[in-house]
Amino acid sequence: QLRNLAPPAVKEPAVRDLAPPPANESLLSLEPAAPVPTTPGPQLPTAEVGQPPTPRRDATWQAIDALPPALWEGVAQPESLVPPPGSASSAELPSPATSGVATDERTDGQANASNRYQGPVEELRPPSAEAFGLPRAALPAPAVPAPAVPARDSLVPPAASAAPQAAKQAAAPEKGSGPKFYQPVGQGPGPRIDALTRQVPYQGRAFLPQPDSGLPNDAIAEASPYRGKSAVPVQRPWVELWRPLYTSGIYPPGKEWFGRYNLLMPHFLVYGDLRTGVGAHRNAQGEANSWATRLNLDMDLELTATERVHAFMGPLDRTGDFTRLDFTDEVRFVDRTDMRLDTLFFEGDAGAIFGGLTDQDAPLDLPFSFGFLPLFYQNGVWANDNVLGAAFAIPAKNSPLLKWANYDATFFWASDQINSDAFPGDNNAAEFAGTAWFIEAYDGYIEVDYAFVHDDTGNHRSYHNFSVGFTRRYFDRISNSIRLITNFDQALPQDQRTADGHLLLFENSLISHSPYTFLPYFNFFYGQGRTQSLARAAAAGGVLVNTGINFESDNLTSYPTLDATAVNTTGGAIGLNMLAADFSQQLILELAALSANGNAGFRNAPGDQYAVGVRYQKPLNNAWIFRTDHMFGWLRNAEDIRGSRVELRMKF
Repeated sequence: QLRNLAPPAVKEPAVRDLAPPPANESLLSLEPAAPVPTTPGPQLPTAEVGQPPTPRRDATWQAIDALPPALWEGVAQPESLVPPPGSASSAELPSPATSGVATDERTDGQANASNRYQGPVEELRPPSAEAFGLPRAALPAPAVPAPAVPARDSLVPPAASAAPQAAKQAAAPEKGSGPKFYQPVGQGPGPRIDALTRQVPYQGRAFLPQPDSGLPNDAIAEASPYRGKSAVPVQRPWVELWRPLYTSGIYPPGKEWFGRYNLLMPHFLVYGDLRTGVGAHRNAQGEANSWATRLNLDMDLELTATERVHAFMGPLDRTGDFTRLDFTDEVRFVDRTDMRLDTLFFEGDAGAIFGGLTDQDAPLDLPFSFGFLPLFYQNGVWANDNVLGAAFAIPAKNSPLLKWANYDATFFWASDQINSDAFPGDNNAAEFAGTAWFIEAYDGYIEVDYAFVHDDTGNHRSYHNFSVGFTRRYFDRISNSIRLITNFDQALPQDQRTADGHLLLFENSLISHSPYTFLPYFNFFYGQGRTQSLARAAAAGGVLVNTGINFESDNLTSYPTLDATAVNTTGGAIGLNMLAADFSQQLILELAALSANGNAGFRNAPGDQYAVGVRYQKPLNNAWIFRTDHMFGWLRNAEDIRGSRVELRMKF
């Protein structure tokens, strides 16, 4: 209130000590505030018995009183404003000593214990028209030039009874209804402070002492990892449209075509590799000398952060047979160009799509995919093929009951383009539906897969395909993976079954003194019956492709291998995988062998087989890689095999 203002009796406290005044007191007085005016317009309080008279108002205040009441709804009342020194209204204000107004004469400690505002009160001129949201012409110009009125946030909080708006606030409870913010006059704009915030004295015991390692601190050495850096040359994709891949700078904001929670940020990339190699081999079919070339093209159209359309094609190969220059007997060109797409599928997240359409954050995670899509499970052992179908996943779950720290569940279905030796020569004969689970538990990693394969031709070749794998490190010395694949319940006579049996795989690597550059490995397998992968493309190699380099084809020049089907065979591989300290080159040495079991009519290997192999590869620059492979195999009941090849690979 204008009549109640007086210089503060205490020093200015810290900003954290600010608090709103009690609802029934003036700013600096213990006297009850004046009654609430009956009219909605701004009025100064009238004089009461025993109180000093109301100060005289100048022309500005009179013009404010004359404004229509409707303009004052939701506007701060002028009673909370103090006229400047020297004006007519301020000159006639009685002093606290002569007005009988009770002043606050408490000690500093008592004043700081109060919840009332104890900061300085800044004298202000009558408010301008802009302070009330009115045009400048609505108020007459004051006789004395007035400075700009500070922002409303920096004004002294009005008394609770100064206006109807303040009366409503006074009726509300002081606590429990949310934080209230005040700012001291004269401090300027700044962050708002909760009224309940209090300053606390510094306590050194609240902080731990500075750690001391006992070693001298070398600031230059600590900064050395961040000095002398330069850009590393990288190979860019062949095609980059719209937003590029992994570049510096700020990208433009996404478009809200699918909602502001699922922004459209398109980019189109074409990337892959070009492989060309020369090989001179003698494999199970005889001599094979050729210069073959393969081109892999991945085309990726990313729409949002979770949705994309992807396609893959190999224009220089047809079902694993590559365009080449064959010089086995005579020089001839073999054309195997094929411009058809090998994959074309859409993948996205149903939760992100739904959140964008309904203007909210994604309520769930539900990734899905459909089209001509790749299936790759158990590191390519159980499934490695492109099929026509669909899949969805339930990701990032956990089970305290089963002690599963994290698991994902995928459900898939395929209706066509299924390559499998269970249906030899016909990739349209079957369809399947199944699930794959990926579990992190029991100090290891578990993968469980199941599918039912249905024979569409009516030849009773339907069967169940199940696999399980467990990977774990033992004694900090051995990394081990165990995989089991089993086929069962095919309704055919035993000698006619194409998918019936089981395969057990052991993959091990020894953790040496240089675990990243010197890796001894020893892998073993045991196969009984005709165990089949769920789906396996011709270019993917056999089910033993990960057992060793002597079971792995190069998918380019018809490089020979030992029998990789694991049909009624037992064997393994032992080798050394050595890399340079800077990973600039790699050398692999390996010995492999397998033993044929059972009747020769129920296996693919004619007899026992042994092989020795070596591989060397080295990156030439950021795009080109040189690789060479050599092997020799001894086959019982068949002609020995050998292979030598040199390859250049360009990645883009």
